[in-house]
Amino acid sequence: MRLLKEVILGLFLVSTAALAGQDDVIARLAIENAKIKPEEAIQKITDKYPGYLSEFGIDDEDGAMVYEFTVVDSREGVELELIMDAESGKIWLDEKDRISSNKLKTRKYQLLMNSGVTLQKAVEEAIKVVPGVLMEAELEQEKGIVFFEIELLTDKGERKVIVDLQSGKPIPVTR
Repeated sequence: MRLLKEVILGLFLVSTAALAGQDDVIARLAIENAKIKPEEAIQKITDKYPGYLSEFGIDDEDGAMVYEFTVVDSREGVELELIMDAESGKIWLDEKDRISSNKLKTRKYQLLMNSGVTLQKAVEEAIKVVPGVLMEAELEQEKGIVFFEIELLTDKGERKVIVDLQSGKPIPVTR
């Protein structure tokens, strides 16, 4: 009975790893085939929307690849969740939420607005230390450290790089 459980667990782990590899291949193909690449999409959003980009991600919407963004507009006191079609570049507003003035005063948002480390710059720094294709970027805060967590798709699978907002330095995350 124990041997059977171990075999089933082993097959599950192998199939899960194979599916993760398949997801990486599909993501890479989708990005390669997209008319608008992630870095171009980020530039379009930062040009069009005032504020600070705090999140970027790639998703699937009705079978098509889309980019998702969160922009913090401190002047208006709102957080915009935007979606961009990776083929046409069409942008639409998914959600618009008020941000309290207290939240904007937190260390996380103050560093985002005043450090000079933009999401674009964080991605550029991350790619210098771990060459790959941008999959996701998110503003995080843990143990008093505010950073962008960047996920890159490399030839060896997904890798993470943390970019400290205070120093602007990228730090690859070990597996």
